[in-house]
Amino acid sequence: DGHGSPRGPVVVAITMAAAVEHLSRAFALLLDAGAALSTDVAKYIKYPVPMLTTAARTSYPWPLQLGTELSAIITFRRERDARPTRDQPGWLYSIAVSFVLYAMAGNVVTNWIFFARTPTVFVHSTIIPVHVACWALIQLCPGDVAYRVLSAPLPYFLLDTLGLIDGYTTAFNVMEEAHAASGGKAAVFPIMAGVSVMLAGAVCRHFLHKGVVRGAAELDDKMAVPMAIVAGAMAYYYYHAIVPCGEDAACLAGTGLYEGLTLLAVAHAVGSEALALTKGPEKKGKQKAS
Repeated sequence: DGHGSPRGPVVVAITMAAAVEHLSRAFALLLDAGAALSTDVAKYIKYPVPMLTTAARTSYPWPLQLGTELSAIITFRRERDARPTRDQPGWLYSIAVSFVLYAMAGNVVTNWIFFARTPTVFVHSTIIPVHVACWALIQLCPGDVAYRVLSAPLPYFLLDTLGLIDGYTTAFNVMEEAHAASGGKAAVFPIMAGVSVMLAGAVCRHFLHKGVVRGAAELDDKMAVPMAIVAGAMAYYYYHAIVPCGEDAACLAGTGLYEGLTLLAVAHAVGSEALALTKGPEKKGKQKAS
């Protein structure tokens, strides 16, 4: 009407108030996460092995969470950057797929198929916020410093190893839950649930990249050896820890297999990496291309 409208300032004021409220809530969540993190560090800083293995029985140790998230996001970005620019997905796809099919695929698939329930990663208080924060670090860091540093061979290997530890400890936890749920009547259920935690992500990504027909044709070559190794580890834990101990936490801890098998997997990963380094850059280049 030429005299201006009072609605504009009111809308701006309401929007700013809502923004301030959301920022305050986000800041409160960060403070809570920081307090939990400091408690975790204070409790386990002198005991790195228990922090990375034993602690995973009753909590989600922050090094395992960060290792899993960062290595998954870096892996996704490497694969994305290898595509032509016109075929590279945007931020929405990147955040969602790097979470569901790279970082937490084992949890998603295992909960849906074996337990018929909402994946626990979706109801955890910190997993999704930490994933988004790690994604922002790798994708939006000024000068791309975080990606350049963390994707270098040694840092990436360390992060990937933390993800491996996360996988094995989670698989053992899931096996114990599956054994209790089945009343100890079916060995296949807990063993396959553990295998699913470890390999569901690799299988999903295999078909994502290859498609159904070609992926099916190449699945045996891709997954036969990892399947044998992981199934063997899960079966060993089942028959030498879960069967004799049941739900007796002290007995399970006394076997030492929760930590021992996990560390054996780490040793295997270190040995495989060392062997790859001895084969020279040409061989490593071929492996990277595959």
